[in-house]
Amino acid sequence: MNVFLDGRVRRVDENLRSILSRAFESLLGSNGVRVLRFHVERRLGRDMYDVFYEDTVKFYKALSEFFGAGAEPLMRLVARWLNENGYMEGLDPDEFIELLKRGGEGAAQMIRRAIKPSYRGDR
Repeated sequence: MNVFLDGRVRRVDENLRSILSRAFESLLGSNGVRVLRFHVERRLGRDMYDVFYEDTVKFYKALSEFFGAGAEPLMRLVARWLNENGYMEGLDPDEFIELLKRGGEGAAQMIRRAIKPSYRGDR
């Protein structure tokens, strides 16, 4: 978990964690998420949501090592779910995948800015 003096950064990290967790659970079910986290976190050596927040390329690489060619379709579905449920604005699934693969602080910031609590009322 990121620990910053600015409580806003921590809140953003917790919102992102919660939203991504909902997306994965909606698509994979709770048991599927447990399996995903076990395998991806074993490869990363730490929490996958923290890595997503800090280094999208490292996250995507670990996901690809587990899912192979299925990583991209899964993350497209995650992006679609985020858009359809009001958790992401300004990025379509193609742009989301491109940013995940590109990585770097600029790409990570664009993803962080796009993902936010739902304007439809957080579920």
